[in-house]
Amino acid sequence: MVTKIISFYSFKSIGCTTAIAFIAKHLAKKGKKVAVIDFNFESPNISSLLSLETFQYKGVVDYFYERALSLSHQCSTTINDICYRCNLSQNISVIPTGDIDKYYIHRASELDRGLIASFYKKDFNPIRALINDVKKLIKPDVILIDTNSGINDLSSIAINDLSDVVYINLFPNEIHFRGITIILEAIKRSKFNNKRKQPVINFILLPLPHMRKKKLLKKVEQWIQKNNIKDFSNIYAVDYNYEIVLSGIDIDESIYTDYKIIANSI
Repeated sequence: MVTKIISFYSFKSIGCTTAIAFIAKHLAKKGKKVAVIDFNFESPNISSLLSLETFQYKGVVDYFYERALSLSHQCSTTINDICYRCNLSQNISVIPTGDIDKYYIHRASELDRGLIASFYKKDFNPIRALINDVKKLIKPDVILIDTNSGINDLSSIAINDLSDVVYINLFPNEIHFRGITIILEAIKRSKFNNKRKQPVINFILLPLPHMRKKKLLKKVEQWIQKNNIKDFSNIYAVDYNYEIVLSGIDIDESIYTDYKIIANSI
């Protein structure tokens, strides 16, 4: 079975975690086995949205910390220690960042240096080890990765080296346009540097006030045309919905139609 790896990215933190939660929920309802991995070390939130059955305080940061900064590959934290079931569905497994305790910032900041260097070692690669462990334990149809916003190494690895598909979340303004133009150029360069097939790029525009949706969508289309952006598949527009703000993902599926459309395309 081929597992599809999909990353969600935003230049400015906007909507990725919410999109992943709704998409995971809908895919699980369709009978797909979904693994959600939280690479968003700066603003970890996916475990709260997806309501884990149990949480034993270990996560991706612990898994990476031991492997990236240890001389030994015999690590105490295994994939079984950091993989949790979701209350929403038995088809959803979540690998969170870990417990946000007083040591979390220390571990995460050290990973900024050690993890990225170890990713490109030929003998052992902790990031690929995690992906392989997830595939072996869960056997998911889809892996959804929540990445850090902004320009950073871990998001770059998720987008350029791991993913088959990337959803770039944006709001139609100049800050997002400038940042995403840089990211798209990096993806293009990476394709030639590592001889890997470029991931399929999609844009998600959110959250858009319904009354301004057509105008904002037109603004994005003009940006795409002006910058001659060709390497993308689809543009999805998500309406702002007050029910989602109030209730999170515990709402009737008729309310999150826009996310269902995205999920059905996967």
